[in-house]
Amino acid sequence: MGGIAVVGLLTLLFTGCAPTPSGAREELERRADTLNTAAQDVLLAMDAAGLQGASAAGRVEYCGGSLKPGLAYSAGASATVGEDLAGAIDTMTEELQSLGWRHEGEIGDDRMSARFTRDDVTIDVKAGGAVIGGKTYGEDEMQVGITHADACVRVPDGVHDTDFADLEKKILPRA
Repeated sequence: MGGIAVVGLLTLLFTGCAPTPSGAREELERRADTLNTAAQDVLLAMDAAGLQGASAAGRVEYCGGSLKPGLAYSAGASATVGEDLAGAIDTMTEELQSLGWRHEGEIGDDRMSARFTRDDVTIDVKAGGAVIGGKTYGEDEMQVGITHADACVRVPDGVHDTDFADLEKKILPRA
């Protein structure tokens, strides 16, 4: 193996972020497409559960620290559940499983929750709001986080999250 190939292989092994900086835009777009499709599955499951005001959006955030600067794309969704939190999660579980998502169980905090995976994507569903300073907010709401396994994509120096602002948008349900 040539010296250049060995250096290239070692660089790939030690950087940890994927892919090379020159392909950062294409990789983030690919991941955005994958997570947006997952968000559309979530919106479909929320609709099947009869949840009101469901919406989803994608965002780009910094990751990797100063030594390996990177950006990650993630998506999220939310809806108003009402009083039957358990029923909403059960219906969403059935719908997501019918779409090929594997139910991994609960996330493990005090709220009703569920985790689903497919390939390199994880969907975390939490219902029942959040407790801040001893007060509960959004008791009738559901929040969903959608992430990619190796989320951090290495970017060249001088690239900012604002360079990818076009990826941050509302995710619409399938037509």
